[in-house]
Amino acid sequence: MNSHCAPLRNVVLALTLALTLAASLAGTALPARAQEAEAPPRQHWSFWGPFGTYDPAQLQRGFKIYREVCSNCHSIKLLSFRNLADPGGPGFSEAQAATIAAPFQVMIFLRLYRAALFHQEEGLALRAA
Repeated sequence: MNSHCAPLRNVVLALTLALTLAASLAGTALPARAQEAEAPPRQHWSFWGPFGTYDPAQLQRGFKIYREVCSNCHSIKLLSFRNLADPGGPGFSEAQAATIAAPFQVMIFLRLYRAALFHQEEGLALRAA
């Protein structure tokens, strides 16, 4: 019975190898087709280049999204709140910038207080030595 199955095994093996080769060749043709695709149109942005300008409404929406979503994981500790009302910035008024900064004033005070305590303790440690 084994002698009858040997030709069938050879046919199955040859067919498997042929299909594997065809599949690998078909896979190499896909990147070539992707390169033939048309390039997307070039975008013209208002903020492009050294003299570009930002739309204040877009900057305010971006800050709102940051405050509602991104601030959960990412800090904004390098932002000076005075920049929110600067020309060329998001265009908030002084009152709006003060309202945004109000919850953070306590944290700034605590940071300064801790720094002062650290320096005071450091000075006491130096005197004791």
